[in-house]
Amino acid sequence: MINFISEYISAVFHFGDNERITEINKSLLYDFICWRKIYCMNIRGDCKDSIEFYNKKFKKAKSESNIFSDLSLRKKYEALLMTGGAKEAEEQIKRFLRTYKREDKKYFEFMNMLGTIYGHRGDFKEALEIYKEIETKNKNKGDLIDCYNHLGICYAIIGELNKAEEYFEKYIMICRKKNILLNLATGYVNYANIYYYKNDLKNAIKYLKKAEKLNERLGNKTAIITISGNLSLFLHKIGRKKEAIEEAKKYLTRGKEWKNYRGLGILFLHLGSIPVSYTHLTLPTK
Repeated sequence: MINFISEYISAVFHFGDNERITEINKSLLYDFICWRKIYCMNIRGDCKDSIEFYNKKFKKAKSESNIFSDLSLRKKYEALLMTGGAKEAEEQIKRFLRTYKREDKKYFEFMNMLGTIYGHRGDFKEALEIYKEIETKNKNKGDLIDCYNHLGICYAIIGELNKAEEYFEKYIMICRKKNILLNLATGYVNYANIYYYKNDLKNAIKYLKKAEKLNERLGNKTAIITISGNLSLFLHKIGRKKEAIEEAKKYLTRGKEWKNYRGLGILFLHLGSIPVSYTHLTLPTK
């Protein structure tokens, strides 16, 4: 990400006078730092603090936004969703939408955020209408990556699995083309979920392993923990119990090292307790 900022600033260097360039550089770096702070607050669950921080740092409306100020705004809305402020977020987004033309890039960005809110509160048909409008009217297909992912999720939830698979495939194709590895890992997990819903656990395992490999490369610990737990459960369900136990041991080792036992209760419910001498969790295995 730092390299991206450097390249962005270098590109800006070719435009405007030096004073203007210095101003842009400082603003961009400042917004990047703010975005990372808000992002980390949300991950820790300090959503109220992240909202307060955003409102303080971005209180004065800027004449020009950039990728990091936009990302910060999106994280603020995510924090509002997590703290019961969905209605407030919806009203703010609708106000923003009225200030843009329907063909503007910003219009589609705020529509995407609105769809997320509808999906969060369970209004999947409304969310689908929004994402379908984005898909139909946004002429820049490269901007549809989030839209395709959300369409896939909505169709999966309402049970239209073939439609969901179609959109996840489009999402994965863009991620591969643009080499967006973190999103690609998410796409593999979504694909695995579709195969799970179709009771095709062998393919679900195949795509979970792809996602695990990518997340290990990226150092995404929370995702690795979740995937490892699910892999253990899926392997157990298709009768590969020895592999399931080994995956569960790997999960426990990572959990102890990273102090993250996400999904532990579900894992023990299905597999039984797992004897692992190098953790403090030692119980007889089924």
